[in-house]
Amino acid sequence: MPTLLPLAAPASYPGLATAEVRPTEDGRYLLLAGGRVFQIGAIVYEVVQALQAGLDLPAACAAYAQRHQRTLRADDLAPVLHKYLGEAAGAPAVSRTSYIYAQVQLLRGEVLTKLGQPFRGMFRPWVLGPLLAVVAALLGTFVLKQGWFVPSFHSLPALQTTLLAYVGLVVGVFFHELGHSVAALRYGMRPKGIGFGFYLVFPVFFADVTEVWALPKAKRIVINLGGVYFQGLFTLLLMAGYYALPLAWADSRELLGTIITMNLFVMLYSLNPFLRNDGYWVYSDLFGLPNLMQQAFFYPLRWLPRAGTRPAPLRRAELPLLVYSVANYALFVYLLCVFERYSAHTLLPRLHGLLSAPNFPGNLLNWPDALFLLKTFGLYGFMLYMTAFSFWRNLRAYAKNRQAQAAKAAAAATPSRAVALA
Repeated sequence: MPTLLPLAAPASYPGLATAEVRPTEDGRYLLLAGGRVFQIGAIVYEVVQALQAGLDLPAACAAYAQRHQRTLRADDLAPVLHKYLGEAAGAPAVSRTSYIYAQVQLLRGEVLTKLGQPFRGMFRPWVLGPLLAVVAALLGTFVLKQGWFVPSFHSLPALQTTLLAYVGLVVGVFFHELGHSVAALRYGMRPKGIGFGFYLVFPVFFADVTEVWALPKAKRIVINLGGVYFQGLFTLLLMAGYYALPLAWADSRELLGTIITMNLFVMLYSLNPFLRNDGYWVYSDLFGLPNLMQQAFFYPLRWLPRAGTRPAPLRRAELPLLVYSVANYALFVYLLCVFERYSAHTLLPRLHGLLSAPNFPGNLLNWPDALFLLKTFGLYGFMLYMTAFSFWRNLRAYAKNRQAQAAKAAAAATPSRAVALA
């Protein structure tokens, strides 16, 4: 059971009054403070409990030292506690959805809980496994037989059909997020709601299931896959409608085929482990790699030569991180090369033709050319964001991490008063 003792917090730890410490089923400890979720060690767990019971930090450290017959220095623990408890309740939350900005809640947790209760049984093991296999087999067969239906923007009727297809996609994405929430309900977690926001430059829906961190690895993975599971079931219903329609209803079949294709694309996109989607969290949870993206970015830097030191040998437990890091960098370089070729052979020549046309800018009133221009500037802006800004942000985080490690090493090397055992 979580420990939550709302006492008056010391001025140095404003988040203590509403902090919550939890032991998990698989032997980990979590600290929820200021809207954030941290994985902590046994020492911090016991000291926070003692602080919430009314002890000051030296007394809490002394109590821990006496119980475990080891020295615990309050001076060393104080910066760690300030990191976790230095912000009061109501600070911006950091969770599995913290990388999504401009968030707007669409469905409250209470409504979502009532809506999802009847579907919890669909996550029983003897139901989940067979249904996932059926979803994968039938949708794969549909693609092999019917192919992909590509939306078109080149005529007004096609544009109208595509807009209707996007309505169907929104419904599918709602089922996706409902799947995450129902899976969380199945394991006793209460979803906080479904919202809308932006990831990178893409509009996205999301389900806030931050409390999933308290569950064991296997249950977290099921919740991660719950979205694709429910969206797949919704897509199977669309596929049944596609085959039920007469062949003469070509436009309606085309519309359903487009909705099916768009939902399949979102499902595959969600399983991509190189963006913070479901596949990313599955990989992170499967191999126990928190902050996977940041670790993967930093990992090659450990092999850089440094004065007086040798790189640590590769350990077997690091292989999943090594594979992810190499694959992530390789994919990034490949996409850069593809974009460079596409830019040189397609985008830039056509862009030059549009901008140098005698009737410029009147020629941009043509719908295909205006759409191309918008797409081109969007692609270049996105690539600039993904390269320059992303690398600058990660390098800044790496520099801060190095500074923190240096400060920690300096503190450990500096003699400080040890707390007495008695």
